[in-house]
Amino acid sequence: MSDVPLAGDEELWAALESQPVVVAGVAPGRGRDAVADRLTDRWLSADRSATVRWLDHVSALEPPVVTLLRLLDLLSAAPGRLADAVTAPPGRLLGPVVDACARELAEQAERAGPVLVVVDGARSPLLHALQRAVGTTGCRVLALVGPGETLPSRVIRADVSEPTAAAGPVAGARERMSPEAARLCDALAALTASDDLWLPDGLIRYLTSGTGTPDDDAVAFGAAALLQDLGLLQYTGAAVRLHRDVVTDIVDGLPGEETRHGATEVVDRLTRAARYSPALVGEHPTTYLLLAVRSLCAGSPGAEDFAAYLAGELAHRGRVPHLLALREAAAGTAGGHPAYAAFLGLALRRCGENMPVGEVLAAGGDDPAVVLQRAQASRERGMLADAELLLARLPLERGTNGWVLHTKAGVSCDRGDLRGVGPLLRRAVEAHQVAGDLRGEAWAMLEYGRWCLLRGDPDQAEKRVTAAQTMFLDIDDAFGRDWADVELLHIALVLSETDVLVAEETISSARAARHITRDPRAAAWRDLYLAMLGALRMSHRRSTVAHLRQGFAFAGDMLGLAWLDREFVIDPRDGRAADIVALNARLRAADVFARIGCPHGEAWALFRLANRPHGTRRAELLDRARDLFDSIGDEAGKAWVDVCRAALDGAAPPSAALRELSRRYPPAVLALIEWPQGRGPLGIPRAARLTVPEPRHEDLFRFPTLESRIRLTLLDDSPAADRVSRIALHLVPGVHHPWSSAPVDALPWLSAHAVPVTAADVQPEHSVTIRPSPPGDPDAGAEFRFTPLRPGHHRIRFTVTYQETGTVLQEVETEIDIADSLGDGRPSATAPLVEPLRGR
Repeated sequence: MSDVPLAGDEELWAALESQPVVVAGVAPGRGRDAVADRLTDRWLSADRSATVRWLDHVSALEPPVVTLLRLLDLLSAAPGRLADAVTAPPGRLLGPVVDACARELAEQAERAGPVLVVVDGARSPLLHALQRAVGTTGCRVLALVGPGETLPSRVIRADVSEPTAAAGPVAGARERMSPEAARLCDALAALTASDDLWLPDGLIRYLTSGTGTPDDDAVAFGAAALLQDLGLLQYTGAAVRLHRDVVTDIVDGLPGEETRHGATEVVDRLTRAARYSPALVGEHPTTYLLLAVRSLCAGSPGAEDFAAYLAGELAHRGRVPHLLALREAAAGTAGGHPAYAAFLGLALRRCGENMPVGEVLAAGGDDPAVVLQRAQASRERGMLADAELLLARLPLERGTNGWVLHTKAGVSCDRGDLRGVGPLLRRAVEAHQVAGDLRGEAWAMLEYGRWCLLRGDPDQAEKRVTAAQTMFLDIDDAFGRDWADVELLHIALVLSETDVLVAEETISSARAARHITRDPRAAAWRDLYLAMLGALRMSHRRSTVAHLRQGFAFAGDMLGLAWLDREFVIDPRDGRAADIVALNARLRAADVFARIGCPHGEAWALFRLANRPHGTRRAELLDRARDLFDSIGDEAGKAWVDVCRAALDGAAPPSAALRELSRRYPPAVLALIEWPQGRGPLGIPRAARLTVPEPRHEDLFRFPTLESRIRLTLLDDSPAADRVSRIALHLVPGVHHPWSSAPVDALPWLSAHAVPVTAADVQPEHSVTIRPSPPGDPDAGAEFRFTPLRPGHHRIRFTVTYQETGTVLQEVETEIDIADSLGDGRPSATAPLVEPLRGR
């Protein structure tokens, strides 16, 4: 150790210019703060590119590796920096973390300028580690320690004699304190009796209250401002702490046991607040880490329970440095530590980087929490069969962890097998509520919304997903918010063909969202849904597909890549080449779906391979698709196969299959089916591929290919009041109606009759004999003469009956708007709008 026997800033500054680690020996208090402030100001003014990072309140019991992990967090190091460290067992973490700090400091010095790390309360082992980390990077460490602290060799030290400003007797100041200020003063004194701690101002309200309910911010901030005015408290605008001499003045007159009891009570208040409002952990992770580490090191009652809770919160937020620090502190306690492998695996998955998740989880063995994390990791990679096998190793009896239940339900939804999912999700929500697990309940609610959407109930799906979104906001779960946003787009995608307004509103909301999607997998699915909605702004289709493929590849999601190949194809200009590209993409999709264990995706990929203009092996592909639909209980999928087979063969679709479809889809969806003329592919609504609907509708939908429908044509361009206009009526049979292929002589004779509902004259007044026919056959239809008696809105009712029996086959009303005149004085009218009233 080299001592600099001087007591001034110049000596410290000279040492900083030449040595990587310099120690200022100055007693804790206002003098220490003043020395640090002056030197950091000078450091920043000497080099505009330089930065300062403060490692405040390093406890005497805090392990050096915990402090270094805090430094990595302050440096905003990428999670990948810790790829080597996360696989190190507890107790052997220091070396990899020192190496990570060294690489991060070197890169930051080269990229943005040298960093000055100010450490308040360093001890010899930490200073030795900081020496190794700083090395020759050009960065510096200014350590603030007591004058008599023992230091490692080759560390320059200067003892600084700084005048100590007296705070004045606290007893005298109490007379001017409000009750809230007095409680805050005592609480902070107890909390920092042994070690300093800057308390974020967002937590003050939990210490000023005399009841269990936190005070309003105005009251809490007023108490802090009063203590500041009295010269007792430092307030940076973001955090507060009592001056060291104030703490000493308060604590010295109290028995040690009373002080420890007071500190425990304050920590209990703050930890209860975090349990009640998990968002506090997200806002102040370092503060809660320090509270947990000090409680663990002191052996405080309930310290391990809170550490386990905190580990879960940190893991869900992807706070790898904080979690490793907490694990190291827990490993050093006499009572041992919880199994952190599951927490660490979750945190690594949340990072969204190429982290050794499998290696970390493998170290956890067969612990149920670790097996669950392995299952969730497999699901996120799209390996649904692997996830299902892992989940099968976990119990499902009463009292099962809600996370196991809703994860199993989610995997089943991903596979398209909805059998038994509803009871699983209801049990999951109940289990989370009983356990008081707000985050688990929110994720279960999100899975509930997905299930509702897949079973064909988008209204309920939106309610559940919106409820989950609100819960995620309440607990500050950014990843949950990301996935709630994705599911709202998923709902919009299902509704987009029948409810354009809802889809446009959801797209607008997604584009207006200002928060960044932290989960790369959620970002990839978000972009896929936007692209399918036609709302992803890319220069051309090839760029869109490349962007989507890159997103899923980065996230490592095989399910997403298979979806992309099934739904999106790069279209070359040559038609034949486009067909080959589409064929190869869907063959690839079917193969991936089969390998990862997604029968619903595989079935639809095979279906789309068969349902092509020049398809080969159609019968085989449709048989395989039907077997897959049958294996997951998808009756709608089987019906689509049967109808598609008939369309490709040019035959009438099976009535049983049509009845099945009409029970499972709303009429608006079924009306979108594009029936081929003769043989050919069947145009299927997109909602069919996105859902596994239950029978929720009455069997009332009338498929147009099986029906004959009245078609009306306005033959005159400019109908006007008191002017005759002609309307042609034909009864057109659908392509699969028996009349469409019957000989003319076998067609029945029908009667058509027109009656005006408004002030108009229609001729003839009697019925006209017609036959079913295509709309272009003038001999088979009827012609009516329509004379409106005034401008405005007009309605005419047309009825077609079977001549032999007088049975009404169909009755419709048409609307015609007669305007006063066009700009050149000519009258105008809109085209007829047909509204069916009844039919057979």
